[in-house]
Amino acid sequence: MPDYCFFQKGKDVVVLERSDVENAALLAVKGFEKQFEEIEASNPNRALVRFKALRHEDSTALQTYSGNVLLMSAVSVIGLLAALILR
Repeated sequence: MPDYCFFQKGKDVVVLERSDVENAALLAVKGFEKQFEEIEASNPNRALVRFKALRHEDSTALQTYSGNVLLMSAVSVIGLLAALILR
């Protein structure tokens, strides 16, 4: 199975075989940025589906982490205020 890489410009994503350096250079000239992920898949469509799934997982993890940080910050502030009031 070939390895695929991804180029993104805004919301547009283009899938190329990793060995396709000519088209990769053309996309770079057009303003597309090569993404970090490279995926082994049976065809470009499957690679794109996996890429989008990875991006969704990253987004979900970031939202969960951000929510946990905000919650812990709020609990810390409430605890500090309670300690100051109860003195």
